[in-house]
Amino acid sequence: MSTNFEFDFCAVLIILKYERGKKEMVKLRLEQRLSLKQILTPQLIQTMKLLQIPRLELENDLKLELDSNPFLEIVEEKEQDSNQKVEQELDEWDNFIDQMNISFPHILEKEPESDFEPINIVPAKEKLFDHLMKQLRLSTNNKRELAIGEAIIGNLNRRGFISLPLETIIEYINEGVKLTPPTDMDEVERVLSLIQTFDPPGIAARNLRESLLLQLENIGKKDSLAYRIINEEFENLLSDSTYQIPEKMGVSPEDFAKALSSLRTLSFAPASEFDVTNYSIEPDLIVEKINGKWEVRYNNSSIPTLRVNHQYMKMLKNRKKLSKEEKKDLLDKLNSARWWVNSLQHRESILIATMNEIIAHQLEFFERGPGNLHPLKMEEIANEVGIHTATVSRVVSDKYVQTPHGIYPMKYFFIQGLKNLSGETTSAEKVQKRITEIVKQENPSHPLSDQAISDMLRKEGIICARRTVVKYRQKLNIPPARFRKRQRS
Repeated sequence: MSTNFEFDFCAVLIILKYERGKKEMVKLRLEQRLSLKQILTPQLIQTMKLLQIPRLELENDLKLELDSNPFLEIVEEKEQDSNQKVEQELDEWDNFIDQMNISFPHILEKEPESDFEPINIVPAKEKLFDHLMKQLRLSTNNKRELAIGEAIIGNLNRRGFISLPLETIIEYINEGVKLTPPTDMDEVERVLSLIQTFDPPGIAARNLRESLLLQLENIGKKDSLAYRIINEEFENLLSDSTYQIPEKMGVSPEDFAKALSSLRTLSFAPASEFDVTNYSIEPDLIVEKINGKWEVRYNNSSIPTLRVNHQYMKMLKNRKKLSKEEKKDLLDKLNSARWWVNSLQHRESILIATMNEIIAHQLEFFERGPGNLHPLKMEEIANEVGIHTATVSRVVSDKYVQTPHGIYPMKYFFIQGLKNLSGETTSAEKVQKRITEIVKQENPSHPLSDQAISDMLRKEGIICARRTVVKYRQKLNIPPARFRKRQRS
């Protein structure tokens, strides 16, 4: 009896579910809705990629396309009259001298002709990479050590520290240089130890602590109290627990003070005196002031103007004589050629439009130079140009612009800001400049702490927390107060 009841109950459940399903099915219906969707076609994806890649990669890709695609050809510039060229060059020199007079009036001051020595040219600053490679070649003739050393030296940052983990450098050596047999951690660390003995002292360290220890070794103070302090109490030295160190190490406050005094001669950035760029930067854009107006020019020195070759276009008119494969191959080449022509024009116009809007927002920088940037977000430029914020990010990535004040990455002009007491925003660059000025003006025997600098900025109306002062100070390679302390002479 109970069995039948259970069966009947299950049957009822199945029927109820079936009936509910029928009702739900009845509710299903077809509808037409109007909606906007952005479908990324393969060509659009390639166009976005072309917008993002840096100039050197673009040149290489373009060269490969020109070599393989007969439909694509370079538009040769029309030959100008020689007199017109001379006049054009003289006009350019006039503009250059005018800009120099505005930006650096003291450089072009008139001096007696007898004092002018055209052969006396100031030599370019030596690059850190070249400086260290010279020492490496004098230290070893071993090809393996030279290859490993070059990989290490090539991965030093602006301060002269190793910018990547050694495991990553080993990976690069084994995959890129392809030593036989592959290198390992012991061999790389041995070469690294050799490089760490080079000039400048403290170079190729993995962190600040290691750099300071290397500098102390270099001046024969490995057995000194200063070395012990850095080796054993470095974290406490950078914190507010300095007063505990003498007692913990079992030394007198006087000896501790003397040791700190010797630490003040060490460098927080061993590579600061060198040019750390290992490559030459070619700007994508050139900004100059012509007849009182800032103008943006696209640098097409190594990226020529292209067009579709009309001779090959004629071949398509006689396509009846071509096979199916030949027709398809020619059509692919033609489409690729058209895409390159259109995409390069699009890249140029977007870059110029973006830079024009940057100038409008950062006019004070172009007129007066570094230290005069205002807070600027990519969203603001995107709204002005009429493109998506992500597109602006692609446009400024790995792109450089030549200005009267030097060559800068386009990302340099987008900076965050700090709010002041009146609710307005001050650029991080201006705050960093002000911190540098405060440190230069401080009493050397009583340097200002990070909190004191924060308080001074607040009095000037700038809200900058102590931890933010620490971040900016480290970015500016300014040591902590205890390392800046020195007696007035």
